[in-house]
Amino acid sequence: MPKDVTPPELLQHPEPVYTGLVPENYNPAVFLVVFVGTEGQPLSIVIGRGAGYGLDGAAIDEIKKWRWRPAMKNGEPVAVKISTQVKFRLSKSLDKP
Repeated sequence: MPKDVTPPELLQHPEPVYTGLVPENYNPAVFLVVFVGTEGQPLSIVIGRGAGYGLDGAAIDEIKKWRWRPAMKNGEPVAVKISTQVKFRLSKSLDKP
């Protein structure tokens, strides 16, 4: 991000819960690249590093709910590309029914 741009500030990010099956002791995190618009909404979302087990799609669905205070340049909101991650709290595992 250029030095004269203030990065966006995350304002709303619901805690994601995943109810699908994953291995026990799995630490799921999906890394994403998000293009945040001038109104603080995600305009595009790309998986940087996925986690599998259906978590990648779930992460995209969660990011669509997130909102940021937009990045600013010279007092005006600007769209920027940022990297972020979604960490899931799991409710089930493959090892425990």
